[in-house]
Amino acid sequence: MSKRALTIIGVLIALAVVIVGGWYFFIRSDAPDAPDAESARDALEDSQTTTTEAPATDTGDEPGDTAGSDTTADTNAGDAGEISGTWTVDTELGGDSIDDRSYVGYKVQEELVSIGSSTAFGRTPVVSGTLTIDGTSATTVDIEADLTALESDSGFRDGALGNQALETNTFPMATFRLTEPIDFGAVPEEGTVLKATAVGDLNLHGVVKQVEIPIEAQLVGNAIAVTGVAPVLFADFDIDPPSARAVASVEDNGTIEIQLFFSRER
Repeated sequence: MSKRALTIIGVLIALAVVIVGGWYFFIRSDAPDAPDAESARDALEDSQTTTTEAPATDTGDEPGDTAGSDTTADTNAGDAGEISGTWTVDTELGGDSIDDRSYVGYKVQEELVSIGSSTAFGRTPVVSGTLTIDGTSATTVDIEADLTALESDSGFRDGALGNQALETNTFPMATFRLTEPIDFGAVPEEGTVLKATAVGDLNLHGVVKQVEIPIEAQLVGNAIAVTGVAPVLFADFDIDPPSARAVASVEDNGTIEIQLFFSRER
């Protein structure tokens, strides 16, 4: 084989390495699992291990006197009065990664040139809001998410969203406001997952539409975990699918994912 042929083969191999390497580091998708009640509970339990146990102290109370009871008892009791009140999104609860904390995110299927189907995703941990409970019902929920803080496995994708699709440079915030009370039918006890549908107004990309989000809620120690996944049609919010050389097509729909940890407002 001639020296020129060997050189051409070497160039082709190097080009293949660059293409595959570029796909692996910049285009491939390591989409995380959808949020669910079990993973949310695990994240909260791990973070509460060292904070939910109060040190024993001698209060001088007689046996049976509730004044010196465990400080966590108020949130673990199955009494409607014990969980009634206002709870706030607590971004300090959970593990070290975004996936183990409060977040709002998205997933959408895309077709990559010469590679095939991939799941694009992004999650923002910059979330705030409140949940108000009255007896066995959630009466108000107001959530706000900073979409400029969306993170995925691709900095190129995150940057492109500033001027394409979600256009976060123009529409940096997304909000959700509950419009119908959620009656869980019972006060959640530790380890019990309650399922319901949150009906409310979603403000996304400058458009407000009513949506229904199936959710799972549970009491975990001194916190409340809420997870949910809901479909979204881009056209409903005037969102045009993004475009890029490496992307052949993007589906016209996706999912919104939420994982929110609430602590009692004090």
